[in-house]
Amino acid sequence: MTKNEKELYESNPRDLVLQWEDEGVHGLPLMFVERLSHDEIRDVLDTNKLSPRFLYLGKEEDRECDDCGAYLENSCEVDLCRDCQGHYAHLNVQGGQK
Repeated sequence: MTKNEKELYESNPRDLVLQWEDEGVHGLPLMFVERLSHDEIRDVLDTNKLSPRFLYLGKEEDRECDDCGAYLENSCEVDLCRDCQGHYAHLNVQGGQK
């Protein structure tokens, strides 16, 4: 480890890892994933738009309603089927009154 790398390790470890990534050090992502909790991994995937809810965009694949599991057409822009959309629209009455 060089003197600069030692200084980066102490002061800014993120820059050290990014430097290693630029230099082609292999295994860094796996090394970090092994230490993260499931929630932290989900957060990283969501933040980088790599979670399943982002991956279907522009792809020809079947999707399911988040609420009931019904099939959604690819052209659907929301993650709820028409029945569930109607159900939630019915519950969302103006002024908070039912």
